[in-house]
Amino acid sequence: MIFSNPVQSCLILYLVISLFGREYLSNNFLFFNYLYTTEIVSTTVMNCVFAWLIVNVSLNGRSIIKLDNRILNFLGDISYGIYMYHMLIIFGIVLIFKNTLASMTNLLGTIVFYLIVMAGTLLVSSFSKMMFENYFLKFKTRFRTSL
Repeated sequence: MIFSNPVQSCLILYLVISLFGREYLSNNFLFFNYLYTTEIVSTTVMNCVFAWLIVNVSLNGRSIIKLDNRILNFLGDISYGIYMYHMLIIFGIVLIFKNTLASMTNLLGTIVFYLIVMAGTLLVSSFSKMMFENYFLKFKTRFRTSL
């Protein structure tokens, strides 16, 4: 019932409208004004809807939102490396390209900075996964203990 297509459509629409049309709704509709200005109600409703979304996408085979694809699976495989190396990449980019980025306009410098950080982090994380993580994961079965 709570994972049926009409319920999914309504709750996803509610999330999109709440995220992008909050001001319009609160200014023009009394119900939404109450919902968004009462902090405890607003927070509780949004938390419940986001929790429902996570459970729906994770467990419902007939979910409207499908997250099972090659790109997201690849990012999931290298996510530990992304977590571990992203700050090192950011520091390195700032040290190496500081003067170059400072000479650009703010918008262009920001875009170039983030593109270089994303590309560098993905490259280093992929390399780490292939060279180090896969090697050590081979030992996982050898040292596994049974409970």
